[in-house]
Amino acid sequence: MIIAAFTGRARRSECWWFALFGGLVFVVAAILSAAANSSVFVVIAVLALLLPYLAVLVRRLYDTSRWPTALGQAHCLNNAGSARVLGWGAAFHPGTGGSA
Repeated sequence: MIIAAFTGRARRSECWWFALFGGLVFVVAAILSAAANSSVFVVIAVLALLLPYLAVLVRRLYDTSRWPTALGQAHCLNNAGSARVLGWGAAFHPGTGGSA
């Protein structure tokens, strides 16, 4: 049984069904973690779904005629946008609230 196959293609429906499944797993893990007053269930869910999620995402990118390097580019842009929204960039620009 192959858990994370990075070859082939993934249709839109496969991607969305996996997203729904992963979301449900995370909701259950969050409820269990809150009940146990520990984050161990969320960590297990993240570790269990990380490779299959990446595999579906890479196969979906192949199906849409994009290379998986687009995943890395999107990740970098997301991190840069998040850093700016959270104000981490303000430290590098005097007069904008940073301490530099």
